[in-house]
Amino acid sequence: MVMKVGARVTLRGAGHDGAFGTADDVVRTQITASAGYCGFGNLVADLYKVTVDNLPGRVELTQANVGGNDNIDSDLNGDGIGCILVM
Repeated sequence: MVMKVGARVTLRGAGHDGAFGTADDVVRTQITASAGYCGFGNLVADLYKVTVDNLPGRVELTQANVGGNDNIDSDLNGDGIGCILVM
C-alpha cells in the first residue's frame, strides 16, 4: 500500500468468529514510512479490513475505483475504509 508519509494504516482481522467489532478481532497498526509505504506480514487466513486515517497536511482521500487502471487508483472510500479482504 502506498500513501503519504505519516498516515496511519490499520489492519483489522475479524478473528475466529468471522465478525468485525467483536472481542476476538486482531488489530495491527503502522505509520507509513518516508516513501509512503507500509505492509503487514505474517498474516493468517482471515477476513481483513484496512482503514487509513491521520493523513498529513492537506492530503485527502479520493473516491474509490476512479480511472481505468486498478493498479494506481484508490480502493478506499472517502472515510478511509477499504473493502473486506479474504485471505
